[in-house]
Amino acid sequence: MKTMGILIVLAVNTWSDIRRKQISMLSVVVLSVAGIAGSFLKSGSGQVSPWGFVPGIVTAVLSLATHGAVGMGDALFLLALGTVLTVEELTKMLCVALIFCALTALVLMVMFRKRRDMTLPFVPFLMAGYIGGLII
Repeated sequence: MKTMGILIVLAVNTWSDIRRKQISMLSVVVLSVAGIAGSFLKSGSGQVSPWGFVPGIVTAVLSLATHGAVGMGDALFLLALGTVLTVEELTKMLCVALIFCALTALVLMVMFRKRRDMTLPFVPFLMAGYIGGLII
């Protein structure tokens, strides 16, 4: 059930990120609430691992430092995923996503002569990373 919900949220935001270059804030809130509620049901304390927020916080700092070159929506989405996923799941997903993103950027620059300042939507890579993490 959790896996299917995450895949649905990732699919909706993948479409939105590709088409409109936006993340649905409603889905970020729903994902966060679901993660916190799930932690209440699982442990009774409602505590979410603080390590799950590190990727989102680092991405938010990068967004501020690069004046938006890295999207703040991606940072908020990673923060929401940090409430739902375990640290291990989030780490696997993020590593696979970053590898896919880097390889895609490399192919676009070398084969299609794209410039270094091109932008790529990141949520599709997060979805690929999540699916890749499930397979690994």
